[in-house]
Amino acid sequence: MNPSQRAKLHAMLGDLAKSRVEGRAHSADVWKVLAIRACWPDRRELLVDLDGDVFEMPISSTTLSVKEAAELIDWVSQFCAKHKVPMTIKEYENVITQ
Repeated sequence: MNPSQRAKLHAMLGDLAKSRVEGRAHSADVWKVLAIRACWPDRRELLVDLDGDVFEMPISSTTLSVKEAAELIDWVSQFCAKHKVPMTIKEYENVITQ
């Protein structure tokens, strides 16, 4: 993910966090985890913690390639459009995402 993509994604997630999509009130960080899970539903890493409980390790956005970041930005953009989330990211509209 390049710096312009990171800025665009975080601006979009901030707008999403200000909305109550489907009655949900989440922080931008929670929306990011939800978006990543929705964008790549088959990418899961299950781990066993020190007490023997299984948990899912979230995918970190810092490890995303430029192409993957573009896919995530596109997914978030489509989700926001579908749910009529007002976007305030006009300055990032032309960010090259691929």
